[in-house]
Amino acid sequence: MDAVLFSMAICLCIAAVFFIMNILNVIHVQKVDSYPDSAECPLVSVIVPARNEERNIRTCVASLLGQEYSPLEIIVVNDHSEDSTGAILAELQEKNPHVRVLDCADLPPGWTGKNWACDEGYRQAQGELIVFTDADTQHAPQFLRKAASAILQEQADLLTVIPRFSTVSLAEKAIMPVLVWLAYSVFPFALMNRNRLRIVSYSNGAFLMFRRNAYQKIGGHAAIRDNVIDDLTLGRRIRQSGRRCVVVNGAAALECRMYTSMQEIYSGFAKNLFRLFSNSLPTGIAAPLSALCWLFFCLIYILPVCAAGAFFIFRPQGSLMSPAAAMVAGVAILCSFSSFFLVSTHFRYPRLMAFLYPVTIFLLFTIAMNSIIQTLTGQTQWKGRSLHGVACE
Repeated sequence: MDAVLFSMAICLCIAAVFFIMNILNVIHVQKVDSYPDSAECPLVSVIVPARNEERNIRTCVASLLGQEYSPLEIIVVNDHSEDSTGAILAELQEKNPHVRVLDCADLPPGWTGKNWACDEGYRQAQGELIVFTDADTQHAPQFLRKAASAILQEQADLLTVIPRFSTVSLAEKAIMPVLVWLAYSVFPFALMNRNRLRIVSYSNGAFLMFRRNAYQKIGGHAAIRDNVIDDLTLGRRIRQSGRRCVVVNGAAALECRMYTSMQEIYSGFAKNLFRLFSNSLPTGIAAPLSALCWLFFCLIYILPVCAAGAFFIFRPQGSLMSPAAAMVAGVAILCSFSSFFLVSTHFRYPRLMAFLYPVTIFLLFTIAMNSIIQTLTGQTQWKGRSLHGVACE
């Protein structure tokens, strides 16, 4: 087997594995709105940490106020916002007595702002079910009713929802759907939801619904006070404690607009993408390993496109690539495209973007490299706060 054919065969095998995982997750991950309503209606406390969220907070709170669920308490924690977030929250609280607005105490040493805000909100919450949701989310009217039904019927300790990320700008269309595609490609949710694979965990900070006693048992946000990737870490702690975490598809009920431009995307992912690797490895090992993994991942999806293009472009002059290698590259491209197309269709993303998946993968690679550089040089910031030296457990 020549080197090019061997390389294309590797690309095909990995792309096929990811595609099969996509298919299995599309089949097995239940939609949150598919759960029948539960007769039991425990008090739900929704905690929304908000810092500099003037663009999103009004819409988020309005969607929570429109929930078809009772009893419900809404707690919004204003984390020392430097924009008009505080004024908007004051107005919302005055008009809607169901909204409680807390002003964060000064950030203690060793805490990240979000973890501190979540802990502040939790200490005021009364609910049996504790929900942490981001200020850039919008909730369909039936969402909390269905989420509460899901966690009760699944007898889970943590319910996390994969949202539909908004794709308004071209940058969002190019990047945000890949987050869902990656989750559906990497995580065997069918096994994880049955609690048969505790060494792997996934949870999405857009929506985390805990049973109160489970959240207390793992120490809550106080136990991970200096952790940037709080959502994944809390999910892992639930699984490691022997409790059950269930992942559901919330595409029809929960929408999240994390970033609106490519600049925001680069800045947002800089703070946590590399920390996924440095989570349990020394930095000296995590940095090169992370770079190599992202490079390999990028090549898996881009090399077949380059190889097939070269074969057809230079075919009249006599290609250096064998027809067999070109055929394998073509099958790998078809497999990769089908993978992106399937997830895009399932989560109602623009299907046209599936044709541009090599561009998306390359952009993701550059974002990952930027995250490594920014983290190692201590330049990561979020919402005006430096994250230099902040751990992720």
